[in-house]
Amino acid sequence: MNKRKFRKFVKMALLTLIPLVVLWGLGFFWFLSILPKIALDDERVTADGIVVLTGGSGRIQAGLDKLSKGYGKRLLISGVNQKLSEETILNAIGGNKELADCCIDLGWNATDTRTNAEEAIGWAEDNNFTSILIVTTDYHMPRTILEFEGLSHNITLYPVAVPRGEALPSLLIEYSKYLTRLTRSALTPSES
Repeated sequence: MNKRKFRKFVKMALLTLIPLVVLWGLGFFWFLSILPKIALDDERVTADGIVVLTGGSGRIQAGLDKLSKGYGKRLLISGVNQKLSEETILNAIGGNKELADCCIDLGWNATDTRTNAEEAIGWAEDNNFTSILIVTTDYHMPRTILEFEGLSHNITLYPVAVPRGEALPSLLIEYSKYLTRLTRSALTPSES
């Protein structure tokens, strides 16, 4: 490739990439702007069940708070590490064995947001629930809702977002995952 062709190639690549990078950046600022709105929680909303997605600080406690205040009948902790014992989990939820026995289920099979949704929707259907509160971090909620909506045809979803404490790299990664999930939805519309 001679210099002239190479320069033309570089120019075309830049003319293509720069708008994409600008669009991605603008989208990221939009993503950040919706997070505070997602974190607003309507205290009047109740549901049949409560689902907590593991993986972030404050999530389990937020779910337990909702359960103890009567915002749901049962709580599923989805994505529990298979290496943890039930005793370790019981200690993590405050040691209340009566509450654990009556109202808390542990989901051991989920390994990512998609399988969290599968596990939670299956749990809701098994319990004949028509509505669930979904508890996860605010920056994780947009993608979580997309995953759940793709599976929850007759179940009403209510997001309960735990405010983030994440650093910029985590937010950038989650935004990229969100875009990937949006693209997947657009390419397979029957899924949503």
